[in-house]
Amino acid sequence: MTALLRIDKLARLMAVDLQFIEPWLLAEQRESLTGRMSLANMSRLKSLLGDENGSVDYRLDFGRDEQGQAYIEGEISATLTLICQRCMDPVNVHLQNKINIGIVVDKTEAEQLPRHLEPLIPTDSHISLSSLLEDEILLGLPMTPAHKIDQCPSRQLIKDYTVKKHNPFEALKDLKSKS
Repeated sequence: MTALLRIDKLARLMAVDLQFIEPWLLAEQRESLTGRMSLANMSRLKSLLGDENGSVDYRLDFGRDEQGQAYIEGEISATLTLICQRCMDPVNVHLQNKINIGIVVDKTEAEQLPRHLEPLIPTDSHISLSSLLEDEILLGLPMTPAHKIDQCPSRQLIKDYTVKKHNPFEALKDLKSKS
């Protein structure tokens, strides 16, 4: 590889605002991408955030396994400000997820992937890095974000309005003591 090609390759991989990637090419070349991306660019995620400021750190390793299957492995890490579903105040949720993706051509190949790989079926040679990371964040979000009960501003209301369960066998306790 000539020095000019190496410089071009490094410049492409080190771009501050990497928009699109070629997963097949990156897998063939066994490349790795590491960086940070703003959450503000992720339109589907923005509606769930209490504050869109912030970023996601990512590490993506591309390659092929022994069977020739193209894959993406890595992890993402972010602290997201979501809305607590108990008190409706902002709550910080730390997200750290592993990524295990198999790059496939069609649904038939996707069904043949090993269980530990989630399928990615690119419709073009390029895919949006932002969309890929956003998908992984959305998959890792808690179903109902909430503060821990002892830290929630509504903890006293929860305590006051917690329904005390009535034990239907309580009456039998008195019968047992009379016999």
